[in-house]
Order: sequence, then structure tokens, then C-alpha cells
Amino acid sequence: MAGGPLMLSRLCRFEESGCVPRHTLVARPSFPGGRGGRSAAAVRAQRGPLPRKSSRTDGAGSRDDVGRRTGGAGGLARLRRARPPLPPEEGRLLQRRRDGWIKPAPSSYSPRVGAGMKGRHPMRKTLWAAIFLPAGLTFALGSRAGTEGTTRPLDTPLAAYSAACASCHGDDGRGRSRERVGFEVALPDFTECTFATREPDADWFAVTHEGGPERGFDHRMPAFGAALSEGQIAMALEHVRTFCGDDAWPSGNLNQARPMFTEKAFVEDEFVFTFGAAVQEPYAVDAELLLETRFGARSQFELIVPFAGLDLGPANGESDGGGWTGGIGDIAVGVKHVLLAAESTGSILSAIAEIITPTGDADRDLGQGVFVFEPTLAFGQSLGPAGFLHLQAGMEVPARNDPGTEAFWRLAYGYTFTQGRFGRSWSPMLELLGNIDLEEGATPHWDLAPQIQITLSTRQHIALALATRIPLEPDHGRTIGVWTYFLWEWFDGGLGEGW
Repeated sequence: MAGGPLMLSRLCRFEESGCVPRHTLVARPSFPGGRGGRSAAAVRAQRGPLPRKSSRTDGAGSRDDVGRRTGGAGGLARLRRARPPLPPEEGRLLQRRRDGWIKPAPSSYSPRVGAGMKGRHPMRKTLWAAIFLPAGLTFALGSRAGTEGTTRPLDTPLAAYSAACASCHGDDGRGRSRERVGFEVALPDFTECTFATREPDADWFAVTHEGGPERGFDHRMPAFGAALSEGQIAMALEHVRTFCGDDAWPSGNLNQARPMFTEKAFVEDEFVFTFGAAVQEPYAVDAELLLETRFGARSQFELIVPFAGLDLGPANGESDGGGWTGGIGDIAVGVKHVLLAAESTGSILSAIAEIITPTGDADRDLGQGVFVFEPTLAFGQSLGPAGFLHLQAGMEVPARNDPGTEAFWRLAYGYTFTQGRFGRSWSPMLELLGNIDLEEGATPHWDLAPQIQITLSTRQHIALALATRIPLEPDHGRTIGVWTYFLWEWFDGGLGEGW
């Protein structure tokens, strides 16, 4: 830049009522009569006397009355680093703008005495008003809209669903598109009855109240427990139930815990592995693979594959044991169909028809050696908030009269507790089992089976049960046995999901 060194000083413009200080940069020529057309003496005369310097000096310059460092090579270097280059106009007063750029001060500029910041910037008040007035109006309108939205009553199932669920699940329950919701996880279709009807209200309520992770689902399903009352959540779920318009599908509220031996009336998509062992002589082990799959609104197909192992005991009067034998038993296939499902009374009635095929070796006591037809009726009843009752009665009718026809009946009573409010389910049950051969002089046989079922997964689709079967007439050659089953409702998720 042409001219001499720059110095930062405080200038005062004197008016009639006082002095208004301004920080300016002064360009002083380093020689008399420089290019600016004025001598250094003329500049000093216009500037007035400099502020009194501090007596302390060092190589970086000195300090004025307000503690600012002036002069010296160090002060000049700092000034040059802190300020952008100045326009090459010497000998004029330059006013520093607030954003750091420096431009020539207008010669006609004369602030009003005592006006302060407002006096020096008469348009600033108008500028602030132009900025904040629209923002204030927007905030006021938004607050009003939010207040109106929160005070709108959610006193009907449709209103509760529309306010809490429709933004993601859609007004029709089919779910918004991925582009609309902004994530890749597919939303369920509430109009699909095979999905929307099979689970009880308690599971739907838990997911809505606590969010998806409460039942092992995605975290994008939010929790509404703090936003909605329990009554409003119940109303929203009531509306969800209306999306399946086919009343033929049994409600999931009729689905209760599975007993060890009594077949329940509700139709399922399940895989069950059962294992039992006698703890007294004659020793034996039994295992069974059961696959159930639903078709249609009320029907189920089932496949049963049994396995058995027997201790043959001493043979032909010998003292040594005959060893163990085992293998596959008689495979059975069957169909279950729901005849009655009344959610209002908590009742469900089903008919079951099974055909037992002679796949087991009858000579090794692994099968009966004939086809057996087994018709059965199964009944389920909900009792109070968490109690339930299962009843089953049927017959085993062989294709020929050896062995003879047998009638059986089974009853199971249980009650379901939850660990915490929405946690793991514990269902203790007690089964009473009976059977009789339909021949003259036959007497019934009775067994008692205390047991408990425990859900293992967070989603409640994997469960384990333990039972003891105790004969009430031990003198008939029947022994005490211990039993367990592992249950997987495969429709609700894989073995590794929902934990």
C-alpha cells in the first residue's frame, strides 16, 4: 500500500454537546507533503493530540491508556494479519465496518449526538423488524396449530388410530410406501387376516405401549405409552381389528398355552418336539416331532412322527437283560377344523380327524400294526383375565378288532402370569388324563400331569414346557414319567429372531 505505516488510534468528533468516539484507521504519509496532498503536520492538526502513552515500552511497542498495544514492529504485524488489505486511498479517514471490511467513510456522515448505535445505523431497527416479524407470526401460528391438534379429542377408535398409527400404517391399514415413511423395513398389512388375527390383544398392546423392541421387532415402531392413555391405545387396536373384515378367522384372544398331552382347539403354525422318559421299570423313552400348518381361515394340517426306545428286559427266562430296542413309530396325519369361535364368550370348538399309519414295527412294540382312525373334539375356554381350560375327547378305532377300540378324555386347567407387565409368560397347568378300552369288564385308567410352560423369547414365539405324568393306579404296570417339549411358532419368526 502506498503511504507510511498505519496506526490505530481513538478519534473524537467534537460536537456542541460532547465527543462521540470512533475507532478508525489513519493512513499517515512517511514524508511531508506525500501523495495524499497533505503534510504530516496537517494530519496531526486534524487528528488532535494522541492519547497519553504508558511509560512502559518494549520491543513490540507501547500501550495506551486503555491497554491497547500501539506502534512497534510487532503491533504492525498483528494489525496486518487481523485486517484485510486497505484500498489505496491515502490521507482519508477510514471507517471499519462490523464485518471486518474497511471502506472510506462518507465525508458527509455526522452521527447525532447521544444517539449511540441507533443513531449511527438508522436502518437497523427496520431491518430487525423485517427479520423477526415473519418469524414471530410463524411461531404463533404453529403454536396455535399444535395446541388445536393436542386438544382434539381421541374418543373413538378411528380418531385414536388416525392420530397415532395412520402416518405409517396408512388410513387403510396396508402400510405406507417405503418412499413415504423413509426407511426400508416393510410395514405389516393389517388387512391380511392370517397376520392380523392370530395374536392376542395383550401382544398388540405391549408393542404399541412400549415399542417394537418389547416383542423383538424393529425399533422404528415407536412407543406410545407416554403419548396415549391405555384407553386410547385400546381404541386404536380396536380399529386395527376391523381391517380384517372376515369374521371366519378365529381371534388370537382364544389362543391359550399348549398343554403337554391335551390338544388345544386353536389352529396354529407350530413345530413341537416332545421327549419323555419313564423313571421306573419298565424303562422306556418316547419322542415325537409335530408339524402344524394352517390353511384357510379355520383349518390346520398336522404331521406326527413318533420315535420310541424300549428296555426289553430279561428274555426267555434268562437273567441277563434283553437290551434296548428302538426306532420310528406309527406316523400320523390329521386335519383340524374350527367349528365355533366366539370371542365374546371366550369359547372355541374344533373337530380333529387323524389317521395313524402302521409304520412302526409291531413285533418290537414300536407300533400297532394296523391303520387306526382317531376322531376327536377339542374345546377351549378362557376363564377371567388369564385363566383357561382345555378339553379333549376322542376314540381310537383300529381297522380290525385287534387291538380293540379305546376311548380317551383329557382336561387341562392353567393360568398365565407375566414377568413384569409385558415380560416372559409363565403358565402352570394341571392335566387329568383318562382312557378305557371299550370292551366288557374294562376299567378306566387315570393319570395326573402337573406342568408349566415358559416362553423363552421376547416375541413369545419360542417356549419350553416341563411335566411329570403320574399314574393314579400304579399296579397296572404303568410308571411315572417326566416329559418336556420345545415349541416354535415359526410363523412369528425364525429361531434366531425375536430375542
